Amino acid sequence: MKYVFVIAGFFLTGCFVVNTTFDKLPPGPYRAILYLDGRLSQQVEPDEVAANFDLDDVNRGELPFNMELSYDQDGSISVVVVNGEERIEVPDVSYERLMATAQDSITIRFPWIDAYITGYHEAGIIEGTYIDETRANYRIPFAAFFGIGHRFTELKKTPTADLSGRWDVQFSVEDTASLWKGIGEFTQEGNHLEGTFLTSTGDYRYLEGTVQEDRFYMSAFDGAHVFLFSGKIKEDGSLLGIFRSGNHYSTIWKAQRNPNATLPDASQETKLLNPEASIQVEAFEPLSKKTISVLNQPSLEGKFKVISIMGSWCPNCMDEARFLDSLYATVDQNKVAFLGLAFEKYRDTTRAVKAIKRFSESLELDYPTYLAGSSVKSEATKQLGFLDRIRSFPTLLIVDERNRVRYVHTGFTGPATSEYGKFTSAFAKTLQTLVDE
Repeated sequence: MKYVFVIAGFFLTGCFVVNTTFDKLPPGPYRAILYLDGRLSQQVEPDEVAANFDLDDVNRGELPFNMELSYDQDGSISVVVVNGEERIEVPDVSYERLMATAQDSITIRFPWIDAYITGYHEAGIIEGTYIDETRANYRIPFAAFFGIGHRFTELKKTPTADLSGRWDVQFSVEDTASLWKGIGEFTQEGNHLEGTFLTSTGDYRYLEGTVQEDRFYMSAFDGAHVFLFSGKIKEDGSLLGIFRSGNHYSTIWKAQRNPNATLPDASQETKLLNPEASIQVEAFEPLSKKTISVLNQPSLEGKFKVISIMGSWCPNCMDEARFLDSLYATVDQNKVAFLGLAFEKYRDTTRAVKAIKRFSESLELDYPTYLAGSSVKSEATKQLGFLDRIRSFPTLLIVDERNRVRYVHTGFTGPATSEYGKFTSAFAKTLQTLVDE
């Protein structure tokens, strides 16, 4: 299980020249690519990727991200997926040497969602497939190249503009009937670009990329989100681009710089059908393995309830769960309880409960989560009944001691956005104000 490798040098191409003699995969940086339009027909060597990167490759659906592979003291493999400031630790990595082919088989399973990468390693290249088990037959070809540290390219063509700042964004401009609004928040240093998009249903988490002359590219991969943005800086300073989500969705978007760009009030996006009515929620309790009236449990009597309407498959729900768990530790638990109502993509109860357990355990949540139903929004709306619609996972509720909904917040502005701190502080204050009435 030993490995030995020699780094001969680091060149402007971004490649390590490596003399590889090792029993497992070499530790260090990998440049990974998800091929949204299918694998390139020709063989791609690491030096070609580094030295001859074609910016137009993005238009063929090549979504890059960065990985760091390391070995723990017991010889097990860990992977960290990198998106800008975000570091996603993936400790569940399995390895097998196939003696017949002298290849390394590797599976990288993400900690909080039923998705994984599986492939084979040979001579510093991993080739395989990304598989999202929460979707039917969802597979994207994958490759990763050892010793390459950049994301899109190491080219340093002088940008025609600095994109730092706040932008008014319109998505789906090719179909005005489906037009929807967002806000772009970008930070640019030279060619390096980071940022995110905020929408009424959540944010696009941590995006990272590059600006080359009048073109820009950003991507994010966190095990569930598979996001690729590419675009052009127009002569008037506006932006025009393409957004791709995995291999199943794409749309055209445009943006105008606007430091005062806003979205609709998230506390007004989802309405109560009867604000004075006490609500009831039926859901499946994983521990007892039976359906219960969640809010009528003796342990909740006389308490305010903070309820996250969420799904274990949802990255914004993961961000919200981390925030709620930290807030839960600060409140008077004799007066306030927290819980999750999970709407899952699996119709099978056993698989759905397993997904919820995986989500809760990986995030080390101190509050319970119940299986409430299907992630189909029309079905979730029917299941809850007291809301006019479920527009977004997550949706956050504050329910008083009489089981009346006192507050509804649609979507979540996570830590990748500039508004995260403002929202979390305001929510904590709103909760305390209601409890102290």
